[in-house]
This record gives sequence, structure tokens and C-alpha cells, in this order.
Amino acid sequence: MIVRTISENRPLWTWLPLVAEESGVRREALDAMRGLKRRQADVEQMFADDRDALDLVPELDLQPTPRLQQSINSRAVKDAAYARTMPGGGDEILERTFIYASLPAMHWLHSHGGDCHEGVSELKSAVLLYRDTPIRRRLLKELDALLGDGRP
Repeated sequence: MIVRTISENRPLWTWLPLVAEESGVRREALDAMRGLKRRQADVEQMFADDRDALDLVPELDLQPTPRLQQSINSRAVKDAAYARTMPGGGDEILERTFIYASLPAMHWLHSHGGDCHEGVSELKSAVLLYRDTPIRRRLLKELDALLGDGRP
């Protein structure tokens, strides 16, 4: 099986097709990647190279290093800037769009004692520009919980 070929010899991004839901071996691939000593450095390098590593952060038993914290925050700030353009011309947030992409990594960072305040604050600021809907209210509540202020 191809999952057995996951090793220290090749960078983590080599194996990204195996963590896609449709691969059929996602869980096995993540388990194998979690055993790699190079996983932290590779994920941090993926962010530095502007590769999408957000989905890997909560899955790979990483450490909330300053570099990783900055990378997660930077990605959220970038998503917030894009959200401010109201892509598609709409003023309503749709569930599970790009604006949600960094949330699992920010929850992971928050639960591991890391600082995600910058990214969360920027996302919240962008979300507030959108029309009030139940989806927006749920998202704001989630962002407030990450900020620790508990306001709806």
C-alpha cells in the first residue's frame, strides 16, 4: 500500500494527495505523517511557500511554535482581507466557505496555548461587514469564543 512509503526521505507535501477525503486512505496517511520527525518543519515550510497546510495543523500533533502561530495568523489575515472584498458581490456569508478555512487551525492553536488573536480579530472585523444572518451570528459567536470575550 502506498501509505507504507511515507517516510522521512520526502517532504510532507509529497503525500498530500493521500490526505484528500476521496483518497480512501486519509486516516492511514495522517497516522503515518504523524510519525514523521520532519512534520513540524515541513508544515512550517508549506506555510512559508504559500502552500495550504491549514488542514494538517490539527491533525499532525504539532507544537505551537512562534513560526507556526504567525503562519496561521497570517493566513487568517489574508482570508479576512479577501472577505472584505465581498467576493461574488454578495453581502451574506455562506456556510463553510473560504472564511472558515483557518478556523480548525485557530481552534487547535487556541487549545494548545498559542496566540491566534490577530487572525481572529481580523476575521471578526471582516465578518461584521456582512449582513446579519443566523450563519453570521454563529460565526461571530465562534470567533468571540476564540477571542475569549464571550460576546455574541
